Amino acid sequence: MSETAILSRARKRGRARLRAPFVLAVIPAVAIVLLVIGLPFIQTLQLTLSEWSGTGPVTPVGLDNFRQALNSPEFFATLGRTAVFSLTSTAGIVVIGTLLATAIHAEIPGWEYFRILWFLPVVVPVSAAGVYWGAALQPSTGVANRFIEMITGNQIPFLSDPQLVVITLAAVWIWIHTGFAMLIILGAMNSVPVEVYEAARVDGATAVRRFFSMTLPIIRPSIVTVILLELVITFNGFAIVWSMTRGGPGNASQIVAVDVYRTAFEQGQYGLASTIAVLGGIALAVVAILSLRGMRSSSE
Repeated sequence: MSETAILSRARKRGRARLRAPFVLAVIPAVAIVLLVIGLPFIQTLQLTLSEWSGTGPVTPVGLDNFRQALNSPEFFATLGRTAVFSLTSTAGIVVIGTLLATAIHAEIPGWEYFRILWFLPVVVPVSAAGVYWGAALQPSTGVANRFIEMITGNQIPFLSDPQLVVITLAAVWIWIHTGFAMLIILGAMNSVPVEVYEAARVDGATAVRRFFSMTLPIIRPSIVTVILLELVITFNGFAIVWSMTRGGPGNASQIVAVDVYRTAFEQGQYGLASTIAVLGGIALAVVAILSLRGMRSSSE
């Protein structure tokens, strides 16, 4: 046997020895993922083709739940409200988070306290923040409206006006989550080599030019990560909506997650609720893919 063949067999044996512990280490993680995510997902898909009230037998109904959801104007209205809430919140979080990270990275006076102050809302439970802002924005008894009335003499129906309620919820969510985006983007800015900025200063580039021509392209992957995370989180923003408005007034602030909860637990239509959840997930996936493609084409 040639020396080359002997070395090849030795390499194969070494790879096999390394592969075995790796497979053994991965098996528990894969099993947990399949148990926690895979099995509930399969059961949800089964429920979309069935009718179940939460007790008793499950009755197969074929595609009736999909027909009912897709033929319902309220479903598309809910999907539209969810899109407005999610896109508005994500845009505000990314823009304000980037501005705050830039200010802190530039070490403006008091930036140490400024960073802590803006991150504090992130550690507050969403339900607690929702209860507070739900009370603070009440027309007659809310702290915010009392302050506005002292200045303008008028009150603003933040949570009772169907035209304002979704934007108000988005503003509260921006207040809660901007610190999260700020921290990620600030970490990306701090990883940019100092030599890059020094070379730009020597070439006479202004601070604005350095930000748009150097900092922004370098931290783009972190911004994309924040956008995708916030799209997913806000699309499923049940806690903030339920704690502040419960989907009201009427259905003016009902998003997909609230619609799923009401359909399943209040109306007892678990099959239809599962269908709404699946259709909402598909819509979210489409939005995420389009966002990725748009950002990729703009960077080329």
